[in-house]
Amino acid sequence: MLTNNYRDVLRVFDQDPKAQLQLEDIFRHDAELDQSGGPIGIKANEWGIDLPDGDIHFIVHRGGPCAGGFRSIPGWNIPEGTVTEISFYPAFKKPITVDQLPFSIAGFEKMDYQGSATYYRNNSEGMEVHISGNTVQEVGLFPRDDMWFMRCHTREEAEVIDEPLF
Repeated sequence: MLTNNYRDVLRVFDQDPKAQLQLEDIFRHDAELDQSGGPIGIKANEWGIDLPDGDIHFIVHRGGPCAGGFRSIPGWNIPEGTVTEISFYPAFKKPITVDQLPFSIAGFEKMDYQGSATYYRNNSEGMEVHISGNTVQEVGLFPRDDMWFMRCHTREEAEVIDEPLF
């Protein structure tokens, strides 16, 4: 996380024809916006790819280093196009149960959400699992706590300031 360009992540799906078509559409759309000089704000920063086993969604940093964010949650000091989050949503016809995950959620912090869903989050590993009943709804990957140094200012600065950067 925070070291791969979105094109690197998309290339993982080159072997799947449907994903390849979606990949080409994303590249074409992004290139058209770059050529027209369109503002960064109108470019997509979250993309999804439908695959037989589920959907992959990922978020990329748009703009130069430190663009976006707030002082309490500062932007990333990374190049445009760097992947900041990836999520997998299993297909409804191929449900995954918690015990089928290739990792244990023991040690994850449990957070109930509106009584119908539960999130298990591990900030030190950069992982989150959203379940409903015993069925996995989402597996998310995000920057680990030890990657805070890649933010545009320190955690201590963020804790004392909470207004927008701009």
